[in-house]
Amino acid sequence: MPKDRRTAWLLVPILVASLAACSITPPNPDGWRDPGVHAVDGYWVTSERACVEGVDRGCKWMFDTAIATLLAREPDAQVVRAVTVSYPSDRGPDKPKLSSAGLMTPRLVILDLADGSRRTIGLLCGALDHVDGEVIEGCRPASLDQFRVGNGRLADP
Repeated sequence: MPKDRRTAWLLVPILVASLAACSITPPNPDGWRDPGVHAVDGYWVTSERACVEGVDRGCKWMFDTAIATLLAREPDAQVVRAVTVSYPSDRGPDKPKLSSAGLMTPRLVILDLADGSRRTIGLLCGALDHVDGEVIEGCRPASLDQFRVGNGRLADP
């Protein structure tokens, strides 16, 4: 085999290793490695998606609570769109993935405003109360500091 071909075959493993390294999402400054992780209004989020009432359980609770929370802080805000987002959970192989446990599930909602800005509202959703033996479900505002930009250290177990 000519020397040029042997050299080419020696480069194949190096090329494969380089491509594999490029496919791993590098961590952001707080260590989150989830695909698509990005910051919106001071929170790390991943996928943004429209919430379809009747399909996605709790849409009305989330959006109503998020909008009421925003309007309490910014009474003149005009919401033109709301989306639910996933939050990051992967900080690499040396740290366990975050998971939610308990009766209340952390949720993030992004509200797009008429002025082009975006607000991220943290919520805890689930069973809020029991009345006459019936569970009342909904959402309440929550800071969810572990997902705030700059607070990656809080995500450590």
